[in-house]
Amino acid sequence: NPGKWWDNRSGKRNAKAPDFKHKETGEVLWMTSSPSWVQSELPPLKNNEERPIIANWPNSVSQPMSKPQIREEFWKDLIQNPGKWWDNRSGKRNAKAPDFKHKETGEVLWMTSSPSWVQSELPPLK
Repeated sequence: NPGKWWDNRSGKRNAKAPDFKHKETGEVLWMTSSPSWVQSELPPLKNNEERPIIANWPNSVSQPMSKPQIREEFWKDLIQNPGKWWDNRSGKRNAKAPDFKHKETGEVLWMTSSPSWVQSELPPLK
């Protein structure tokens, strides 16, 4: 069932990252290890197409979104649904670790790349 998988092929920044990830189980798949018939069964990607990392995030998306738009949607979700995100700002052991991580999807956010409006909207550190 393709609706149960995130298709990360067009948005991959790291070649070692999985091409697909199951939304519920977290199982991952790579095209390089798929049977030969799989490629012909998948819908083709358009050149330079940008997709949300999470299909239909956070609402139904009828057209592809750019990476900055996707990031903006994640920040909006953090502000609107803080209980769905882990806030790691005060307990970071590694400065390179993300400041926020989505509890279900694993999406991560860093304050250093946040939109200007985010800082004033965040709850105070605990």
